[in-house]
Amino acid sequence: MNTPFNLTQWLKQQAPMTPPADDFGAIYQQVKPVNDNKNIMPWALAATLGLLTISLLFLNQTGPTDNQNPKMTGMDQLTQQIRVLEQNLQSEATALVSQPGSALLENQVQLEQWLSVINDRLKQINNSQQRQTLLNAKRTVLQSLAAKNHTIQLI
Repeated sequence: MNTPFNLTQWLKQQAPMTPPADDFGAIYQQVKPVNDNKNIMPWALAATLGLLTISLLFLNQTGPTDNQNPKMTGMDQLTQQIRVLEQNLQSEATALVSQPGSALLENQVQLEQWLSVINDRLKQINNSQQRQTLLNAKRTVLQSLAAKNHTIQLI
């Protein structure tokens, strides 16, 4: 009759053996993960630098618009726009003929009063940020006045 083979008993009966120290390198070469990503890092770095360069060129690209000088600052462009609006309003100066107390006439009077207040404040302020804010407000008032002039019909 066959006796069942007991692996545990057989291992206990074997003499202890020390593994050879120089075989570790060969075993590691067989089981180490294959590194196919060696060439990805330089390509990823090159792609990142390329995208960064293109985005910086795109963001820093400032070309002249319409009749503006490309070397003009934001403040200079704003004053240029205000000058053009003022010249247009002066060249189209027409007398308003409207009923006394009409909303159109009252609106224009209020806009002209605001324009006067803004001009007075501009003469007093030296801070560039406050000055730019006032110039933006002046441009808005002038645009509103120009829009009203185009819709008024003279009697």
